[in-house]
Amino acid sequence: RSGKSGYSGKSGSARKSGGESGFASGSGSGARAEPTEDEDGRPRVRLDAEIEGDEAVFRATPTPHPDSSRDAADLDVEFLLDDRDDATREDAAVDDRELRVPLDGIDDRVRVHGVAVGASYSVADAVSVDRLGDGADFGVTRLNEPPEWATDSTLYEIYVRGYADDDEEAETTFEALENRLNYLDELGVDCLWLTPV
Repeated sequence: RSGKSGYSGKSGSARKSGGESGFASGSGSGARAEPTEDEDGRPRVRLDAEIEGDEAVFRATPTPHPDSSRDAADLDVEFLLDDRDDATREDAAVDDRELRVPLDGIDDRVRVHGVAVGASYSVADAVSVDRLGDGADFGVTRLNEPPEWATDSTLYEIYVRGYADDDEEAETTFEALENRLNYLDELGVDCLWLTPV
Protein backbone atom coordinates (compact mmCIF):
# COMPACT_ATOMS: atom_id res chain seq x y z
CA ARG A 1 0.00 0.00 0.00
CA SER A 2 2.90 2.37 0.53
CA GLY A 3 2.93 5.41 -1.72
CA LYS A 4 -0.61 4.94 -2.99
CA SER A 5 -2.52 7.08 -0.53
CA GLY A 6 -1.64 10.61 -1.64
CA TYR A 7 -4.31 13.08 -2.68
CA SER A 8 -4.14 16.42 -4.36
CA GLY A 9 -6.57 18.97 -3.00
CA LYS A 10 -7.09 20.41 -6.49
CA SER A 11 -8.88 17.82 -8.53
CA GLY A 12 -8.31 18.09 -12.23
CA SER A 13 -5.21 20.23 -11.83
CA ALA A 14 -3.03 19.95 -14.93
CA ARG A 15 0.08 21.22 -13.23
CA LYS A 16 2.66 18.92 -11.73
CA SER A 17 2.79 18.35 -8.01
CA GLY A 18 5.43 20.47 -6.30
CA GLY A 19 7.60 17.43 -5.72
CA GLU A 20 10.68 18.52 -7.64
CA SER A 21 12.93 18.49 -4.62
CA GLY A 22 16.26 16.79 -4.76
CA PHE A 23 17.73 19.03 -7.43
CA ALA A 24 19.24 21.46 -4.93
CA SER A 25 21.49 21.15 -1.95
CA GLY A 26 19.43 20.09 1.05
CA SER A 27 17.24 17.71 -0.91
CA GLY A 28 13.83 17.56 0.64
CA SER A 29 14.01 21.21 1.64
CA GLY A 30 11.21 22.19 -0.70
CA ALA A 31 13.59 24.34 -2.72
CA ARG A 32 14.25 23.87 -6.40
CA ALA A 33 17.72 24.07 -7.95
CA GLU A 34 16.65 26.97 -10.16
CA PRO A 35 14.14 29.24 -8.39
CA THR A 36 11.37 30.50 -10.64
CA GLU A 37 10.70 34.22 -10.98
CA ASP A 38 7.58 34.03 -8.82
CA GLU A 39 9.17 31.89 -6.12
CA ASP A 40 9.50 33.90 -2.96
CA GLY A 41 9.65 31.52 -0.03
CA ARG A 42 8.09 28.30 1.16
CA PRO A 43 4.40 28.33 2.01
CA ARG A 44 3.05 27.07 5.32
CA VAL A 45 0.18 24.75 6.16
CA ARG A 46 -1.79 23.89 9.27
CA LEU A 47 -3.94 20.77 9.52
CA ASP A 48 -6.81 20.47 11.96
CA ALA A 49 -9.36 17.71 12.41
CA GLU A 50 -12.69 17.27 14.09
CA ILE A 51 -15.41 14.67 14.27
CA GLU A 52 -18.55 15.66 12.35
CA GLY A 53 -21.35 13.12 12.49
CA ASP A 54 -19.97 9.82 11.24
CA GLU A 55 -16.79 11.27 9.67
CA ALA A 56 -13.38 12.54 10.69
CA VAL A 57 -12.88 15.80 8.81
CA PHE A 58 -9.33 17.05 8.17
CA ARG A 59 -9.00 20.68 7.08
CA ALA A 60 -5.88 22.32 5.68
CA THR A 61 -5.19 26.02 6.04
CA PRO A 62 -2.35 26.99 3.70
CA THR A 63 -0.68 30.38 3.95
CA PRO A 64 1.91 31.87 1.64
CA HIS A 65 5.38 32.77 2.87
CA PRO A 66 5.25 36.18 4.62
CA ASP A 67 7.38 37.72 1.85
CA SER A 68 5.35 36.12 -0.92
CA SER A 69 3.28 37.94 -3.49
CA ARG A 70 0.96 34.93 -3.67
CA ASP A 71 -2.45 34.64 -2.03
CA ALA A 72 -3.52 31.58 -0.05
CA ALA A 73 -5.99 30.89 -2.87
CA ASP A 74 -3.00 30.35 -5.21
CA LEU A 75 -1.75 27.41 -3.13
CA ASP A 76 -2.71 23.79 -3.65
CA VAL A 77 -2.93 21.31 -0.80
CA GLU A 78 -1.92 17.67 -0.98
CA PHE A 79 -3.02 15.11 1.62
CA LEU A 80 -1.36 11.80 2.39
CA LEU A 81 -2.91 9.05 4.48
CA ASP A 82 -0.28 7.37 6.61
CA ASP A 83 0.09 3.85 5.18
CA ARG A 84 0.80 2.42 8.64
CA ASP A 85 -2.89 2.89 9.44
CA ASP A 86 -5.85 0.90 8.16
CA ALA A 87 -7.74 3.70 6.39
CA THR A 88 -7.08 3.64 2.66
CA ARG A 89 -7.37 5.99 -0.28
CA GLU A 90 -10.67 4.39 -1.19
CA ASP A 91 -12.04 5.23 2.28
CA ALA A 92 -11.42 8.98 1.97
CA ALA A 93 -13.01 11.81 0.03
CA VAL A 94 -11.14 15.02 -0.84
CA ASP A 95 -12.75 18.34 -1.65
CA ASP A 96 -10.19 21.10 -2.19
CA ARG A 97 -8.74 21.69 1.31
CA GLU A 98 -10.75 19.10 3.16
CA LEU A 99 -10.35 15.34 3.51
CA ARG A 100 -13.10 13.17 5.03
CA VAL A 101 -12.72 9.64 6.39
CA PRO A 102 -15.75 7.65 7.61
CA LEU A 103 -15.37 6.72 11.28
CA ASP A 104 -16.26 3.10 10.53
CA GLY A 105 -13.11 2.96 8.35
CA ILE A 106 -10.90 3.77 11.36
CA ASP A 107 -9.91 0.71 13.37
CA ASP A 108 -7.41 2.27 15.81
CA ARG A 109 -6.34 5.53 14.21
CA VAL A 110 -5.79 7.43 11.01
CA ARG A 111 -2.92 9.87 10.57
CA VAL A 112 -3.15 12.43 7.80
CA HIS A 113 -0.21 14.48 6.55
CA GLY A 114 -0.59 17.55 4.38
CA VAL A 115 1.55 20.04 2.48
CA ALA A 116 0.84 23.35 0.81
CA VAL A 117 2.18 23.51 -2.73
CA GLY A 118 3.08 26.66 -4.64
CA ALA A 119 6.36 27.33 -6.41
CA SER A 120 7.81 25.15 -3.65
CA TYR A 121 6.17 23.06 -0.98
CA SER A 122 5.71 23.55 2.75
CA VAL A 123 6.91 21.51 5.66
CA ALA A 124 4.27 18.85 6.22
CA ASP A 125 1.81 19.09 9.08
CA ALA A 126 0.03 16.06 10.51
CA VAL A 127 -3.07 15.20 12.54
CA SER A 128 -4.12 11.92 14.11
CA VAL A 129 -7.67 10.79 14.86
CA ASP A 130 -7.60 7.93 17.37
CA ARG A 131 -10.37 5.60 18.49
CA LEU A 132 -10.60 5.77 22.29
CA GLY A 133 -10.91 2.27 23.69
CA ASP A 134 -13.43 -0.08 22.09
CA GLY A 135 -16.19 2.51 21.87
CA ALA A 136 -17.36 5.07 19.40
CA ASP A 137 -15.38 7.97 20.90
CA PHE A 138 -12.43 9.53 19.09
CA GLY A 139 -9.63 11.89 20.05
CA VAL A 140 -7.79 14.36 17.83
CA THR A 141 -4.06 15.08 18.19
CA ARG A 142 -2.02 17.60 16.22
CA LEU A 143 1.17 15.56 15.82
CA ASN A 144 3.58 18.46 15.27
CA GLU A 145 2.31 20.58 18.15
CA PRO A 146 5.07 21.11 20.70
CA PRO A 147 4.40 19.52 24.09
CA GLU A 148 3.04 21.88 26.76
CA TRP A 149 6.30 21.81 28.75
CA ALA A 150 8.28 22.98 25.72
CA THR A 151 6.38 26.24 25.32
CA ASP A 152 7.81 27.68 28.54
CA SER A 153 11.24 26.04 28.83
CA THR A 154 14.73 27.43 28.72
CA LEU A 155 16.65 24.82 26.77
CA TYR A 156 20.43 24.50 26.97
CA GLU A 157 22.13 22.34 24.35
CA ILE A 158 25.31 20.64 25.51
CA TYR A 159 27.87 19.15 23.17
CA VAL A 160 28.93 16.53 25.67
CA ARG A 161 32.53 15.93 24.56
CA GLY A 162 33.55 19.55 24.39
CA TYR A 163 31.49 20.83 27.31
CA ALA A 164 33.35 18.79 29.92
CA ASP A 165 36.87 18.78 28.40
CA ASP A 166 38.27 21.47 30.69
CA ASP A 167 37.07 19.95 34.01
CA GLU A 168 40.20 18.20 35.23
CA GLU A 169 38.69 17.31 38.63
CA ALA A 170 35.86 15.22 37.22
CA GLU A 171 36.49 11.54 36.58
CA THR A 172 33.60 11.14 34.13
CA THR A 173 31.78 13.34 31.64
CA PHE A 174 28.58 13.22 33.66
CA GLU A 175 30.42 14.20 36.82
CA ALA A 176 31.71 17.27 34.97
CA LEU A 177 28.15 18.08 33.88
CA GLU A 178 26.93 17.67 37.44
CA ASN A 179 29.60 20.12 38.64
CA ARG A 180 28.05 22.81 36.39
CA LEU A 181 24.39 22.34 37.27
CA ASN A 182 24.38 25.29 39.70
CA TYR A 183 25.73 27.55 36.95
CA LEU A 184 23.03 26.37 34.55
CA ASP A 185 20.40 26.91 37.24
CA GLU A 186 21.61 30.51 37.67
CA LEU A 187 21.06 31.01 33.94
CA GLY A 188 17.44 29.89 34.35
CA VAL A 189 17.95 26.67 32.41
CA ASP A 190 15.30 24.06 33.15
CA CYS A 191 15.87 21.64 30.27
CA LEU A 192 19.13 20.08 29.06
CA TRP A 193 19.62 18.64 25.60
CA LEU A 194 22.64 16.35 25.58
CA THR A 195 23.95 15.66 22.10
CA PRO A 196 25.18 12.14 21.35
CA VAL A 197 28.64 11.32 22.59
